[in-house]
Amino acid sequence: MGSIAMLKEYDVGLVSPIYTVFEMKDAIRPTFFYYYMKQPIFQEMIKHHAIGTTRQNFPFEAFKMFPMVVPPMELQLKFEEIAKPIEQKITKPKEENEVLAEIRDTLLPKLMSGELPVEVGEE
Repeated sequence: MGSIAMLKEYDVGLVSPIYTVFEMKDAIRPTFFYYYMKQPIFQEMIKHHAIGTTRQNFPFEAFKMFPMVVPPMELQLKFEEIAKPIEQKITKPKEENEVLAEIRDTLLPKLMSGELPVEVGEE
C-alpha cells in the first residue's frame, strides 16, 4: 500500500500480482490522475479504506467511495503540458545520479583494493 506508479515508457509491463493495475478511461488523463493520487488527502483516504493486517492493500472497488472532481479535458491537457517538462527536469538528474552511483560502486572497491593505482601529486 502506498506504492503508486504509472507505466510511461512502455506499452507493456510486468507487475507483481499483489498490485492492482488499471487503465484510465478517456475522461481522465493519466498524468492528472497520477498527481491526484499523490495528494495527501488521497493517501489518507487510501489508508482509511485499506484492508489486511500483515500487508495492507487497497481494494479497487473502494475507488467508488472516493469523491473526485474531474476538471474539463482542456484543463487536464493544460496541466499535463505544464507537468511534463517539470517531470523531465526531475527525472534526468535522478537517472544521472543512478549512473554515477553505478560508476562509484564499480570503482570504489577497485581503488580500495589497490587494483586501480592512484597517483598522488607532490605539492
